[in-house]
Amino acid sequence: MSKRDTAAAMKDGHSIFVDDLDGLGYIPEGVLNWIALMGWGVPEDDVMSLDEMLQRFSIDNLTPSAAAINFQKLDHFNGTHIRLLTTEDLARRIKPYLTNAGLTVDDDTLLKVTPLIRERLVTLDDAIAFASFFFKETVEPNPEELIAKGLDAQQSADVARKAYNILASLPDLSHQTAEPPMREFVEKSGLSANQIFGIVRVAVTGQKVSPPLFESMEIIGKAKVLERLQKTIDILGKM
Repeated sequence: MSKRDTAAAMKDGHSIFVDDLDGLGYIPEGVLNWIALMGWGVPEDDVMSLDEMLQRFSIDNLTPSAAAINFQKLDHFNGTHIRLLTTEDLARRIKPYLTNAGLTVDDDTLLKVTPLIRERLVTLDDAIAFASFFFKETVEPNPEELIAKGLDAQQSADVARKAYNILASLPDLSHQTAEPPMREFVEKSGLSANQIFGIVRVAVTGQKVSPPLFESMEIIGKAKVLERLQKTIDILGKM
């Protein structure tokens, strides 16, 4: 391993160099847990802190066979340790990846976003895919993704228009306020939740996969949500 350079190590998206691992979004707790168990004869899925490793370590449990580097196990340990971090600590660690992606990150908003994306993160840089739309003034959805399965562009535009009218009539977009009338819309429409919420999700977040929709809309705020829905109505109306 000592003869490999960074370029060779990174060609498959993985690396054994500390600086590379940091850049790829791995955290010290996950990397240490992963390395410690490579040649240690304890269950390989044991998630341990450094203190727990020190307490449990015994030289008698070292294995004589060569250690195998398994990056799937690194992902497992890293994701698990990410979920053990406090919201404040995780938000602090996520922020540099978002700012390095060119986003202006508000700390108060990030603290609200972090619990929504925590369970989805394997590495810290995953936050870019799951959270960037919270920190953008506008999003650019793929027009084709705004069209729900089984509907055409005009039918999808009608869904977006009705969703806009419902949300515009509400005093705020807290998930407790917004979710009930939107689910009532689904029940009365004859369409599925996937069709209606899928259109709204892409309109509001710019992507087909996102954190929970109503909690996300609450953080984004009513003005931006309506602005993004209106943009969707305009896009679909021209298709």
